[in-house]
Amino acid sequence: MRAGHLRALAGHDLALRYGVLVVGVRALSLWGKGHGEAVLAVAEVVFPSTVSMDRAIKPVMYAEAEIPVYWRVELHDTPRIAACFLSRGRYVTRTTFVAGTPGRITRPFAVELDPADLTHRTA
Repeated sequence: MRAGHLRALAGHDLALRYGVLVVGVRALSLWGKGHGEAVLAVAEVVFPSTVSMDRAIKPVMYAEAEIPVYWRVELHDTPRIAACFLSRGRYVTRTTFVAGTPGRITRPFAVELDPADLTHRTA
């Protein structure tokens, strides 16, 4: 991401924590299409209070920014992680891991995980 974009986004739900860029919905809408080249992936943690926005609206915004990899992390009920990849302007789910079933995601980097480990629950 270019420094100018960071300045333009300041004050619009932008935070940098532990080397991970955290961008709020308003900032992403200002960021706009075609500026996701510096972002390797986005991981969205879905909360029960924002489930419709997290599942329907935010992925469209991330796709418009051309962020190539999107992970949707759902920790309520049965924890799961959906690994999605950008294809022709929309995300396609390639893999879904459910708590108790360890799996491996290879893009944008290799990681092995079990969603149950994220909540200290077992399947």
